[in-house]
Amino acid sequence: MQYTTSQMKSLKGFTLIEVLIASVILFLFLAIASQAFNQSATASRKAERAAKIAGLIPLLTENIRNKIIAAKQTSVQNDSGSLLDLSYQWEATLLERLGPPIRPYVEIEDDTSDRFNLWQVNVIVSDGSYQRRWQYEELTWHR
Repeated sequence: MQYTTSQMKSLKGFTLIEVLIASVILFLFLAIASQAFNQSATASRKAERAAKIAGLIPLLTENIRNKIIAAKQTSVQNDSGSLLDLSYQWEATLLERLGPPIRPYVEIEDDTSDRFNLWQVNVIVSDGSYQRRWQYEELTWHR
């Protein structure tokens, strides 16, 4: 059956070009949405890992302080371990031995030797292939 020109103008529907343009726009939108979702998921994983490590820091610094105090008079200390499913390594280097603060008009009768130790502590925390490093100073007192 052949259509006349007037009959063809009255037919409703999409042309092949219209369908191709619509599908290109749809696939472009899907590609952009997929990329945004992947970036969002990656950022979420990074934030979760950072929060996990940030929660570990107070526990780890307390643990390091106790080990430094227990080791007594060494100039370099290090250790490694695992805490909350994260592995860690640390190294403490003695920076300076300090005496008590000088207070005018106060006589100190006991030993005024260096009782305070200032340590530089380097810490590496690992969660799989992700590593975070930080450095801080720790002050300890010994008798």
